[in-house]
Amino acid sequence: HTHARACVGHGKAEYVCHLGSFDLCSLSSFLSLSPLVQGDAHDLQTSLTNADLKDGFDVVVMHTLLSHATHPKTVLRSAAEVAGSGALLFVMDGDYEGLSFGHSEKWIGRQMDQALVEATFKRPDIIRHLVANIDRCGWSIKDSKVECVAEIGKHASYWSSFAECYAPRVKASGLLDADIVDQWLVDQAENIDEGKFFASCNYYTLVAQKQVNENSK
Repeated sequence: HTHARACVGHGKAEYVCHLGSFDLCSLSSFLSLSPLVQGDAHDLQTSLTNADLKDGFDVVVMHTLLSHATHPKTVLRSAAEVAGSGALLFVMDGDYEGLSFGHSEKWIGRQMDQALVEATFKRPDIIRHLVANIDRCGWSIKDSKVECVAEIGKHASYWSSFAECYAPRVKASGLLDADIVDQWLVDQAENIDEGKFFASCNYYTLVAQKQVNENSK
């Protein structure tokens, strides 16, 4: 087992960071036990203390973070500044431009998909652009993994919860009429009962390593 210091950002609160030591094989236990520090992911050097920054972090984890960040490249550069030599970066996020819920009325389905994405994410397509741009932010991609998260038929929990959580944001934003959103939610519940539910999105994990500063050699 290897122990390392990690900085972790997660979810819509784009400033959340967890600090401490953890077992690389037990990230979940680390997250539950480590202290929570709030700061701006766009400027981690200012948000963290000198003690936190002394040796640099060995691991940086961005879990569904960049799709909510105002300036993803700035977040990546900020992470590189607080990362130690040879540090690893794990980016886990969805390609939300491809988010899709099934619906009997094609036009309603398409408009609701687009409205959900617009109301929920600042950069829903960020994962598509990382491969071409991450090297400009102090990181080099070493590995990747993709997983299609889909629920079909009567068995739906993740995407049904997503619908219930974020559909109210669509109503509040005014992107679609409230009556359409309410009926869409009713239709999704009926689809589950009738075994006709469908929802899907691709999620990606990118593993990158901090680039070597030629001037430090």
